Amino acid sequence: MGRENYFEKAAQELFDLTACAHNRPLQKRMAGLSRGEMGMLRFLVERGRDASPGEIARAMDIGSGGVANLLNSLEKKGCLSRSARSGDRRGVAVTISEAGRDLVDRKEREGLELTARLLSALGEEDTGHLLRICRRIADLSGNWLGAHSERKGSETEQ
Repeated sequence: MGRENYFEKAAQELFDLTACAHNRPLQKRMAGLSRGEMGMLRFLVERGRDASPGEIARAMDIGSGGVANLLNSLEKKGCLSRSARSGDRRGVAVTISEAGRDLVDRKEREGLELTARLLSALGEEDTGHLLRICRRIADLSGNWLGAHSERKGSETEQ
C-alpha cells in the first residue's frame, strides 16, 4: 500500500503542477484566444482544407453546441468563414482566413519563444532530463494505451 500511496500522491502533485503551469504567463500570452479556439484554428491549419462542423466536432471531441460557439466567436474575430458547400444546401464549409493563419503562427511563435526562455532558465542539464522523462512518459503512455485497448478488445470478443 505504501508504494501505491506514493504514486497516487505523486500523480496528484503532477496534476496540480500542470494545472498551475496552465495558468502562467504562456497561457496569458495566448490572451484573446481560448484553448478551444486555438485548437480549432490549429486543426484547420493542419488539415489544409475546409471542414464541416461535424468533422471539427469529431476531431476535437466536442459537441455541436461547443463547435457552434467556437465558430461564432472565431468568425467575429475574422479568423474563419463559413460558406455553403457546393452541391449540398445544408452542408457548411468552414475555412480558416489568412488572419486566422497569421494568428496561429504568431501565437505559436510566442509560445515557443517563452518556452525556450523558460528552458534556458532551467538549464541544459535539467532541460535534457525533462525531455528524456517526457519522452519516456510518451512511450509508456503509448504502450500502456495500446495494451489496454487490445486487452479490452479481447475481453469484449469473449
